[in-house]
Amino acid sequence: MNNTIKNVLLISATVSTAAGIATTTSASEVWGIGDSTSVGWDGRNNAKPFIETTASDLGAYSNNWHTKSGSSIQNDMAGIVNGFNSDKYHTRANNIVVNLGVNDVNYGNQNINYVSEEYRARLTDLKAKNPQATITVVMSQGDWFNGGNNATVRGGGYSLDQLQSQQRKIAKDMRLNIVERGIVNDSNHSWKLGDGTVHPNAATYVEIGHKVANTIKANPANKSVYTPYTINRLQQTGYLSTLSGWRWLE
Repeated sequence: MNNTIKNVLLISATVSTAAGIATTTSASEVWGIGDSTSVGWDGRNNAKPFIETTASDLGAYSNNWHTKSGSSIQNDMAGIVNGFNSDKYHTRANNIVVNLGVNDVNYGNQNINYVSEEYRARLTDLKAKNPQATITVVMSQGDWFNGGNNATVRGGGYSLDQLQSQQRKIAKDMRLNIVERGIVNDSNHSWKLGDGTVHPNAATYVEIGHKVANTIKANPANKSVYTPYTINRLQQTGYLSTLSGWRWLE
């Protein structure tokens, strides 16, 4: 059941927990926020987005209207979250899946502190307006752009490994679900990715969808918390409070 609709009755789905005990969880709609790897782009064509597989596994409906190819945390996440929160149907989202970051690494022009704090701020906005929803953040599967790998420092001035380390800290602090990468790696990326660099192929999107669903099943109602966090992210130089403590920003 992987339909995408706006008018839907609440449904209950029976799932198996990590302990093997069947429980009932409300799973009417799963909504996505993300870039082209959420849209379903495989580097050449559009494939079925992973959120449709996730929703099917949960016995739910998917809504992928708030994903956009080319999106980054620093340039687009605020607008996407605002659009999400302004959608008159957003309170129907029992699960919200957020998948952003790889475009900041490859094409960004802001430092990692700025991107990290923007990520925290927008997740905070999302949680404040959607207390009914379980929020799950998905780590991008990997980055082999221009022959590099996940440890390669790229245009943004940091690697995917470094950014995802910050994303994990933020998600753990806010008690959000985290879906780690691992389906794609250095040895299989040439055939797990449609373009061999960033975008999964159709079969890999299905694997990702199952992995996201399993994470939600293991923690169907995460104890997400509203964490106020104020910082001058526009500060260009001087001492700046970051996730790693106070740092001099030049």
